[in-house]
Amino acid sequence: MNNLRFLFYTNERNQAFCDLCLDYFFKHCQDPNVKVSVISNGYNSSFKKHAGRVEYLDSATSLGDRYRFPLTMEYALSKIQEEYVFLFFDDYFLLRDVQLDRLKELLDFIQHENVDYFGFDELVGLKEEFKEYKSEKFPQFDGQIAMKPKDYMYLYSLQPSIWKKEDRKS
Repeated sequence: MNNLRFLFYTNERNQAFCDLCLDYFFKHCQDPNVKVSVISNGYNSSFKKHAGRVEYLDSATSLGDRYRFPLTMEYALSKIQEEYVFLFFDDYFLLRDVQLDRLKELLDFIQHENVDYFGFDELVGLKEEFKEYKSEKFPQFDGQIAMKPKDYMYLYSLQPSIWKKEDRKS
């Protein structure tokens, strides 16, 4: 998964919470080769508990406006080399082990089908609003993936989700 970066978003008030979130992430994602970054609009240096395993990006020094999520994310995306970003916020905790083989399979699907955003939204009760997505190359996902209409009120749920970096930069 050389083309995927896990990105955790936090702010200057929730950094201790983000450190705890990262504790759970590394507990449940044992692959030492995963690439992880944290973006914040300002850091207290005491909250860089995972230095060495995590790239800490600080947008405050580059943006001036410390409280703007879109500008902070734009800055983060400009610093990330990978094609895809798996976005987490500082309050998203993994409670089970990451199935890296399934994640790789999903990433292969996303690349092959040219998906620019993949959300892990709960579709219970909403299936009639969405069109079921079928793939000839990935039939194992039939019945599990749906496309939201372009005019859907909540087109992008921010967490957790996989973004094609170039498509999110604009």
